[in-house]
Amino acid sequence: MRSLAPQYRGLAEDILRRNPGVSAEQTTAADALLTAARRESAPTGAQPERRVVQIGGVITSAVTAAALAIVVFFLLLSAVLVPGGVVVRQLGLAVVTQSGREITRLRSLGRALFAMLPAIAWFVYLALAPKVQDFVPTPGAPLLSTTLTVGVLGLGALWTISRRTRGPHDVLLGTWVIPR
Repeated sequence: MRSLAPQYRGLAEDILRRNPGVSAEQTTAADALLTAARRESAPTGAQPERRVVQIGGVITSAVTAAALAIVVFFLLLSAVLVPGGVVVRQLGLAVVTQSGREITRLRSLGRALFAMLPAIAWFVYLALAPKVQDFVPTPGAPLLSTTLTVGVLGLGALWTISRRTRGPHDVLLGTWVIPR
């Protein structure tokens, strides 16, 4: 009892006060009950491997979400600082509307938000998922949701690379990327 955490000391003392002595029959009955409970909750053959994959999925999901959150933050900051983004400006490009005018910072922010919509939707999904230690999300299918999110973002990036003047976000928002 002395080695118990302080928050359990009162409970342990109360149990000892109510049960000063335990008979041999009570000990045998308690042992049989605990043995039966252990058998019922014993893991089956494939369960430990599934548990490792699930924990690996949660870790992969959490690390990917943290890295992607940093990317989204700096992308949004870049879009607000310079219309079209800092990288676009450094590459000697501009983002314009159909009339040929450079987009505003607000439209630039909207363009960046739209480009990152799959990541933002995933962040909402993770925010609503149950948490471990009050902050690590544990969604039902962490590897599937991570793969879908990164896959959709990757497809958008491939589209943008292959059609240099208009990514999917540009098509939907009516903007073009042109040389300065």
